[in-house]
Amino acid sequence: MGDREAQKECTKQGIVLPCPFCGGEAELKQLSGRWAVCCKTHCVGTKIYGNKNKALTAWNTRQAPPRDEADHEVN
Repeated sequence: MGDREAQKECTKQGIVLPCPFCGGEAELKQLSGRWAVCCKTHCVGTKIYGNKNKALTAWNTRQAPPRDEADHEVN
């Protein structure tokens, strides 16, 4: 299964993927009847959606940062 297929399968199963920037845990949050997915360390999140599945889909199928940028050490 390729990365895209794995992302879609996780979304179908309701699995929230880790943060693409810090690798930390993320959570699906309900905000006054609307939904968003946020990194628990608050480094990034989705916009707010009126539908839980749309928020999860946006998070799980987002483009990951380029590998060299993700591995770059910040001084």
